[in-house]
Amino acid sequence: MAAMGTIGAAFASPITKEGGETVPSQVFYRPFDSWAPNSDWTVNLAKGEEATAIAVGATFVAVATSTRFLRIFSFSGVQLTVISLMGDAVCMSGQDNMLGVVYHTPASPSLAGDQVCLISQYSDLSANNSYIRSISQT
Repeated sequence: MAAMGTIGAAFASPITKEGGETVPSQVFYRPFDSWAPNSDWTVNLAKGEEATAIAVGATFVAVATSTRFLRIFSFSGVQLTVISLMGDAVCMSGQDNMLGVVYHTPASPSLAGDQVCLISQYSDLSANNSYIRSISQT
């Protein structure tokens, strides 16, 4: 999967098996204009954790994982914060210093097949002051 921002692109790969060895899920970021030699970076996610959604804002790369974590990275590859999501991520979108995350409620899908999703908006991610601005149900 991939996401493009105004100054770079981020990519995520699933967990794979090569020659009997398990290769962890990876996140890769590459800026469009290099600000330093080797300014692109790669991060291996924890064992058993797999990227499920990715987004890029003006100052961050966000990755939702199969363990219901939302990991926020700086453009230099430093993990700024980890947020626990209440359900599995459906999709994400980054814009400026804001991030929108759509995720399933813990009880979704229901036995009847209905899916209930929540939308969280995080703002001011550049200052590492992540907070939920609003939650709405769809």
